[in-house]
Formats: sequence, structure tokens, C-alpha cells
Amino acid sequence: MRTAAAAAAAALVAALLVPAAAHAGPRTTAITVAGLVGVAEDDDSFDSFDSPSDEVTGVSAQLTWEAAPLALPAQPGYAFGFALAPEVHLGTLSIDDRADVFLAAGVRAELQLSQREQGLLRLSGRTSAFIAARAGVVGDDRAPLYQLVLGTHASFGESRLRLGFEGGLLMFDRGGAARDGAARDGALLAVTLGLR
Repeated sequence: MRTAAAAAAAALVAALLVPAAAHAGPRTTAITVAGLVGVAEDDDSFDSFDSPSDEVTGVSAQLTWEAAPLALPAQPGYAFGFALAPEVHLGTLSIDDRADVFLAAGVRAELQLSQREQGLLRLSGRTSAFIAARAGVVGDDRAPLYQLVLGTHASFGESRLRLGFEGGLLMFDRGGAARDGAARDGALLAVTLGLR
């Protein structure tokens, strides 16, 4: 079951990376840092409410190759767009007082919104809601890691700084680092700060 899920995740990432890489137009590199927190359980005990969950914490840095940001409308109003962006993550995951380095690559599909002088406070800015699929390796043994997340980020006016959050599923195998060497499934939340 886990092998089939891993193969499906890898196929999804590959299928989405091809059109993202082929997208015409200039790309900008965005840099994002994130604080991570979540829970994980052994595969064998994931369906039981009685089993203890392990706390997962960490930090990560992300490089994303993005198309130019959606322009703010010339007049008060909204503009919408869609974009695919390949991304690479480098970070650490800490469980049971042991931290392991991970490296992952994936693709993000985002629905973009740009607004000028809208809402009660007449704000201008940009926001995106996205889904991302990632695959990578974790630890000295380069065990597989998979992630599927939903998230959002926003910036005000013409600022290059953006704040966001994401949350989703995490599947990974820590080998001997787990209590019994089993694979882990869990959920991970991240608060992000980016510069494009």
C-alpha cells in the first residue's frame, strides 16, 4: 500500500513538473523560510486513537521559480490568475529529540488574486491559494519523504515580502530512528515568510 502511494505521489510530482518547467516566460527565484510543527505516528498505530503521537518540529528553506507576480489592476478591482511553480526544500525534522535533514522537490499549483483598493480598509495587494506535492529524502539513510499540502501567502501593495501558512499530510520513513523502525504518517503545519 505504501509503495503504491509513494509511486502515485512521485508520478504526480513528475506530471506537474513537466508543464511547470515548460511554461513560457521569465521566472523569478523566491526564497522562503518556514517554521514547522506537527504530529506523526507509526504506520501500524495510525488508525488507533489510543496510540501516542510524536511531536514533529523543524525549520526549512525553500527556493521557488515563479512567473512574474500578477499585476495589480489599474483601477480599483480584482484580477485573477493561475500559475505552476517548481520548488526545492532543504530543512530539518526533529522527532524524539533527534533531528534529521531532509531535501525535497515538488511543484505548486496556485490560484492567484490581485486587488486594488478593495474591502473595508481599501487594501491593495496579492494573495495566492495553492496545493503542492513534494517528494524527497530524509536522514542519513536517505529514506523517502512525501508531502501533500494546501496553503496560502499574501503581500500588501507592491511589497516583495509575503507571509503565509500551509498544512498537509506527511509520509516518511526514519528507519532506525523510529521506535520500532516503522514508517511514519502525520500532519505538518508551517508558517512561512518569503521574499520574491
